[in-house]
Amino acid sequence: MYPAVKSFSKAHPSMILTLCYVLITAIGTGYSFFFYREFGINIIKFADLSDFLLAAILEPRSLMLFGFAVALMLVSYWMDVFFRKRFQAYRSFVENRMKAKYTDPIIMMVVILLSTVVLMRGLAEENAILIKKQSQDSYHVAYSEIGEQESLKTLELLGSTSRFLYFYDTDRKQAVVVSPENVSYMKKAVRVKKAVQSPKPTVKPVNKGKKVVGSKS
Repeated sequence: MYPAVKSFSKAHPSMILTLCYVLITAIGTGYSFFFYREFGINIIKFADLSDFLLAAILEPRSLMLFGFAVALMLVSYWMDVFFRKRFQAYRSFVENRMKAKYTDPIIMMVVILLSTVVLMRGLAEENAILIKKQSQDSYHVAYSEIGEQESLKTLELLGSTSRFLYFYDTDRKQAVVVSPENVSYMKKAVRVKKAVQSPKPTVKPVNKGKKVVGSKS
């Protein structure tokens, strides 16, 4: 454990929990930004402060990404300690050339942060591709738009904030942003799986009139 981090965690244990929550919230916000951007929605403009504070709950993947960042940091730290003890040349290079008696947490945290952002963006884009290709979370939604009558459509639910609901119309290939006040009906669509029909056995016709001629002795 880094001496500075260790002493800080002992002196301010509640601050560590606060920093963890802020990091999880930032990861959830970043994931939402990359995810909705695939549908042409800038979620930063539609979300309120309360939505950002609840990003860790609204995006469960942020917990997984946070765990990935923590695990990567621990692995990197223990690998550095192992190489220092095992290889004298590596230890001399780090302590003399890099002028660091202990592992520099700033460099490691920057590398881990960039790795987390790359993974976050990849997961968001992959999830968006799956929604566009096939139904993931379909709903029958009755809503009214400005100047139009109320219509009932089957849409893919992308998510929600305190002011809007976000859907994706797979038929029109476009995102739909609706205020909750304009939605009068919403029901989960049940996907019916088609039964796989087994091929019918083919029966070969038998020629009854054919005679078998044997050889004469």
